[in-house]
Amino acid sequence: MELSSLASFGDQVPLSQFKPDDTISTLAFSEDGQFLASGDQAGRVVVFKVNGKVTATNRPTVSFVTQVHAHKAQFDYFRSELSEMKVNSLKWVPRQCLNPLLLTCNSHDAKLWSFNASPKVVWNNFNPNQTSLDTFVFPTPRMPDTKYTSQCVRTFTDIQTEYIVDLQCLSDQHSFLMVDVSCVKLWDIERDVKSVCLCKVSQQEPEITTSAIHNVYPSAFLIGDDYGVCRILDMRQQTEDLTPSIEVDTSLHSSRSQQMEGCDSIGSVVFSPCGNYFAARRFGDVQVWDIRQPSAPAARLDVQWFPGQMEWLVSDDYVKDQFRTAFTPNGKIVTGCYSADFVAWDFKSNKTTKHKAVSQRTPRPPPEPGRDFSKRVTVCESHPNQEIVAVVSTAALFVFYEPTK
Repeated sequence: MELSSLASFGDQVPLSQFKPDDTISTLAFSEDGQFLASGDQAGRVVVFKVNGKVTATNRPTVSFVTQVHAHKAQFDYFRSELSEMKVNSLKWVPRQCLNPLLLTCNSHDAKLWSFNASPKVVWNNFNPNQTSLDTFVFPTPRMPDTKYTSQCVRTFTDIQTEYIVDLQCLSDQHSFLMVDVSCVKLWDIERDVKSVCLCKVSQQEPEITTSAIHNVYPSAFLIGDDYGVCRILDMRQQTEDLTPSIEVDTSLHSSRSQQMEGCDSIGSVVFSPCGNYFAARRFGDVQVWDIRQPSAPAARLDVQWFPGQMEWLVSDDYVKDQFRTAFTPNGKIVTGCYSADFVAWDFKSNKTTKHKAVSQRTPRPPPEPGRDFSKRVTVCESHPNQEIVAVVSTAALFVFYEPTK
């Protein structure tokens, strides 16, 4: 997969001025691919707009739209603890409207945001040289300049919530899944009704770490846990307390060189565009599973491993760092590594291409990890219908595209 740079934001800041709160934690494209939202550890959400399409003679542009401080650290009197500012997940509500809706969450609550469009028509300048009626031409409008203002429409909270890790919007356009470390709950966006607990794990079972919704059958969703187990559940089965339709253990299929206790946590899961496969990203590898034959992974790729440093990486919980992974529309997998590296993998042909999330404005690319594992490509997100990939390298956002041949 050959990628060319399309746009970059925040890459001109030297690493010496880097602040941990500036780390971008999540990305999300809207269903039509028109908007791209990012959330960081300081609770800020930044929205960008993708204009145009990739063709043989044209490439799209990415422009800044607006920024909102979505989440702040607040003291929870019921839990007697301070909530995190970090945006753990954000998802666009899949509906076609002038004012798009965005769901965001931190550790304790989720919020629904409306971005209200205010189009402003820009007119061509009047030509003062028109001295006669024969040459007079009325001013014509140009492309309207649209401004967006943000508004928090609703907040979703539950005193039983332990720690929210993910959100998933359903295709019915009025409900979503709130994924907690101990349960998955179904919420209604429009009505003020009680949430439904679809599944729950006991305190003796491993925590839920990530989730994904099926692209073809939105009633099916996938969750991964801290022990490397992935489960597919179907909401058509019953109202609540779902049992897994498919369950696979990724820890049983790791390479011998990467078999180490504590390194099995699932950091990211994602379904393929066709819905027949899903990819599970762990610290050291990516496994692709065929849901029609879930006895063994259909493909596996070793992404990274640090033999001489694994013991302290496990003790400091670096092995639980999330590397959010994406499927491109043509079926390739894009996932990140430490430093500024990310990988594009065609699992069917087993062809891998390595890329760096840097630009000409980057003062100096991040060095190899060594003993500093704070710099990494945290998130990879793919455009829903174009070969455009958004990649986060610590606190900088890079957008790449695959040129049309």
